Amino acid sequence: MKLKPVVFLLILLLGSIVLYPLSLSAQDKENLVGEIKNGNLNHPFKMMVIPYLEEGESVKLKYNTDPNYRVLINEISAAFIENGYHNLLDFRTHYESILYRTTLTNEIVKSSLLKIAIENAPVDVLIEAEILLDSQRTNPNNKQVSIRLTAIDKYSALILSSTSHIKSNYRQVQSLKNLIDVALTIDGKTSFIQFLAQLDRSLELIEKQGRTLKIKFEIAKGSSKSFLNRSENKQISTLLEQFIRLHSINEQCRQMNVSAQYIDFSINMAVLDKEGIPISYMQFIDQLSKYLGELGMPVKDVSMVGSWINFIIE
Repeated sequence: MKLKPVVFLLILLLGSIVLYPLSLSAQDKENLVGEIKNGNLNHPFKMMVIPYLEEGESVKLKYNTDPNYRVLINEISAAFIENGYHNLLDFRTHYESILYRTTLTNEIVKSSLLKIAIENAPVDVLIEAEILLDSQRTNPNNKQVSIRLTAIDKYSALILSSTSHIKSNYRQVQSLKNLIDVALTIDGKTSFIQFLAQLDRSLELIEKQGRTLKIKFEIAKGSSKSFLNRSENKQISTLLEQFIRLHSINEQCRQMNVSAQYIDFSINMAVLDKEGIPISYMQFIDQLSKYLGELGMPVKDVSMVGSWINFIIE
């Protein structure tokens, strides 16, 4: 007899969307740098484990009524902690904050509450995981668990690491918790460690090369503002380019289009500052919006879709 597959997602937070407060105190920053240098963190990034749902399923109903999901979330989180990934964001706390801030209608619930949770979560990398439980034909009391993991960069959709080989042997165990633990720490340990090693290599590459980001500035209709106007004896377009270069790898920045009404830039945005502290997209957006205001170009609206950030100037 085969049991129904159980599926969930593991969210790995790289720091691109409000991983840390917009301004760390000097002491907090010193402590975090110390943790990184002392090797107490595999990466200075956060993780969150959440259940995967089919479209239309309720996160709250699934999480509260299916004990397997809670077991899976706890065991996978514990396995990552044991392998040096100490920064985990609690899924339930995050989800309840989404419920508190969001007015949910039947239409929203039907469309996909999980999508809302992911879009509002401070995440960069999704690690999709599937658990398949199987009973041995000759001895149904013996169970096997197979775990499939795929790490995906949320913004580029690139696969950072994947494995379908984390399996337990058929065993007579007391609980699903024990079976998952055996798969991760004994029978399938080698495959799990290989998955983490490839994930580490991919994350280190992102740290070195940054992430491609495109930034568009547009003057709102009816506004008299112009990017060709001058401030501090320089064109505003030039000042914006100088600011953006400071947040790119090796200060490289490509100006794709420029006119009085709009500018497009393309950069490889650094994900860590010079001290190794994560730089979030929201930090960058906040700092850039503030700088635009100082240039007399107040931001009317800002949105982010994938690797695009769009600014509308009043």
